[in-house]
Amino acid sequence: MEERSVYGEAKTLEVAISGVLSQIDPQSVSQAEQKLFSHMQRLLTDARLDVRDYEYADTRAEQLRMATEARKRFEQLNRDVVACSEYNIFSAIDVAMYSSRIQYIIAKLV
Repeated sequence: MEERSVYGEAKTLEVAISGVLSQIDPQSVSQAEQKLFSHMQRLLTDARLDVRDYEYADTRAEQLRMATEARKRFEQLNRDVVACSEYNIFSAIDVAMYSSRIQYIIAKLV
């Protein structure tokens, strides 16, 4: 099996989580949930772009800076996934799966 790039993993994660969030009717959830969902969407995009910048960095110093930014965003995303489970958006299995993917991405950012 071919190993995907870190960017490929981040993109796959973004598509998976965005797919779940896009199925939720904004009118049927509370304002706090809407705020959490929009925050997660921005975070997913920003984290993916940080990973892209990490992979295309010209210097090691720039790569390390981008890795630090990406790690922070993915750690926050992990907290948001857990928060979504409190609203029954993600099941315990979803949380475990997304959290493991997030941790895998974080581990690859060295």
